[in-house]
Amino acid sequence: MAEKYELKIDGLSGSVTIEKDMAALLVDLFETFKKKQACYGKGNIAKFGEIGTLVRAYDKIERLYNLVFKKAENKLPEETINDTWLDLADYALIALLVRSGAWERIE
Repeated sequence: MAEKYELKIDGLSGSVTIEKDMAALLVDLFETFKKKQACYGKGNIAKFGEIGTLVRAYDKIERLYNLVFKKAENKLPEETINDTWLDLADYALIALLVRSGAWERIE
């Protein structure tokens, strides 16, 4: 049976509205992680560990720099700016999983 995880929206941040918006983004982030993980599996991260996540995160930062700062044409329209931000956030969390040893425990 799966464990249940909940986000407590209580206004502690000073804004219930922003907490709700953040919670919705966290759900999107998690769904993005699951979709991409199903495609790529654990091997692409396990092979290079934390350094691999850093390289992947840098790739996302470089993409955002070109699209947002330089206003370059998006030649991969299926990879939106929002999707790239979600990927970057996921790589940060994956790096933490690698550092904690959790990534090694993936079945």
